[in-house]
Amino acid sequence: MYKLTVAALILSFTLPSASAELTFIQKPILSKSDSGWNVSFEMSAETDVEVAIVDTATDAIICHLAAGKLGAKAPPPLTVGSLHQVLKWDGRDDYRTAVQNTSNLDVRVRAGMSAKIDKIAGGDPYAFFSRDMRGGNHNIWTIAGIEGKPDGSVYLYGSSNQMGVYTVRKYDFEGNYIKTVFPFPSGMAASKVSGWGVNTKADGTYAPKVARGWGWPIYTSTPINLMGGFGPQPLLLHNRDTSKLTISAVTNFDLFSFNTDGSIDPNSSNQFSGGITVSPRLIASNNTYNKNIAGPLFISYTPDSQSFYMSGVCSTGSAFWREGQIWKVNATTRVPQVWFSLTSNYTTNIGAGGNYGYTALHGTAVDDSHHVFVCNRIANQILVLDSNANILKTISVLYPDAVTFDKSTGALYVASRNGYQGVPGTVKLMKFNNWRTDTSPAFTLKLCDVNMSLLSRDRVYIL
Repeated sequence: MYKLTVAALILSFTLPSASAELTFIQKPILSKSDSGWNVSFEMSAETDVEVAIVDTATDAIICHLAAGKLGAKAPPPLTVGSLHQVLKWDGRDDYRTAVQNTSNLDVRVRAGMSAKIDKIAGGDPYAFFSRDMRGGNHNIWTIAGIEGKPDGSVYLYGSSNQMGVYTVRKYDFEGNYIKTVFPFPSGMAASKVSGWGVNTKADGTYAPKVARGWGWPIYTSTPINLMGGFGPQPLLLHNRDTSKLTISAVTNFDLFSFNTDGSIDPNSSNQFSGGITVSPRLIASNNTYNKNIAGPLFISYTPDSQSFYMSGVCSTGSAFWREGQIWKVNATTRVPQVWFSLTSNYTTNIGAGGNYGYTALHGTAVDDSHHVFVCNRIANQILVLDSNANILKTISVLYPDAVTFDKSTGALYVASRNGYQGVPGTVKLMKFNNWRTDTSPAFTLKLCDVNMSLLSRDRVYIL
């Protein structure tokens, strides 16, 4: 059973105050002419107006004739740049049916009203998830990537339910919502968004071209919204270009890029930069569920940004991509090499259950001295490796999922995660003030419970 979840905005409408001194220079008049009906009125100042033909006997609205703010950007049929308005009415109601009884008709003009959000009923539309959504078992909320840029802005990629649509939202570093980057913002020139796929209308305006993905509508046929059923999902990966965002496609791990303002290159060939790896290439060999590809994908760059470590994801059908390894990938050529391997030769998806969500090694992080921190889920510990993949130290952590190193303080942050559908678990955040000496975290913070995790790329994201 499919269930639609809607967050409702409750608006409060405010009438103009007496101090605003907004008046009608000419009161609204409805008059009959040979060619139809004329409506005329004039305001004392630029303001929002709503014009309607009403039946004075029943107070019923016959036709919504116009609405908008008078002035330089007044929408049609209002006259641009004028406080005096003359509108034509063809005698038809909102259903385009000719009005037969016109004896009680008059014009109503509401002026000076404004609207503001009073409260939100249901899930917050600026968040990806709320307990008020109550979406049932087809509302699979997921975050599929986070990207921090040097200016302090944070881009979050995710969906509020399994039926899409995936979206990219921009926040400041404190988590305050700034804007939605995808679906792309309105008001951009068609040339800046045509690469997403748009329908251009006769008047030169455009609208998103609706495509279909696994039976539900999506806003584009690019990889940003394409996933297979219950997963896996596409991912937002780090892009060293401060003006670009990059998505890794579901089945072939092709890298698809667009601009941080929501615009995109109109040439589709310029949107892609090949697979995440070549020679050999990580790619699914069967259907969109990627049954031969297991686990989440983690990437961390070396201090010089010339290479990146790749972990978490693995292929059950390839010796090179087998589980329990970390690959070092040349950032320019994308050629990978096995950099670290656990001593046991893991050939199955450890701890994944039925959702392919966990593997032996998960997230990595690198400090400026090229110490590599690795989440080892087999031994429940953080491995500290040198630049030659030698183990320098281990730190006990239960269910380590993601790790990051704070270069400004030297602190190590570790996120732990366990649980999936039918097996509840938790997500926790731990801080180690000094990884060289600490044997236990300075604090542990429980973030949330996990009682449903179906998408095989699910993971924790920490900046």
